[in-house]
Amino acid sequence: MSMISAMFERLNLHALTDLLRYGTSETELLSSGTCEEREKNSEKEFLDACDALALEPLLTEKIMNICYTHQSETNDIYFELGMKAGVALYRKLIEGIPADAQAVIDKVAG
Repeated sequence: MSMISAMFERLNLHALTDLLRYGTSETELLSSGTCEEREKNSEKEFLDACDALALEPLLTEKIMNICYTHQSETNDIYFELGMKAGVALYRKLIEGIPADAQAVIDKVAG
């Protein structure tokens, strides 16, 4: 197996995002846990802040809905940008990569 194949065998989502965001895969993870856990923690933090402000439940719900709408739009934008960047990166990566690495890359890319 080539060195490139071995590199892709070790690749994981956190290492790839760190590499793209910070230029290295050696950074410490800024957040741990699954996506679901991180989402629940974020929502709990928001609701705790609303409770601390003693907001009425209806107002809290309206604010939460506005936040969800905003976050949904933001997610859509970043997803589109991420997909464009991912496709461009994938195209660059597969140029000149040995044939034995292609199956590993496809496995990692899902």
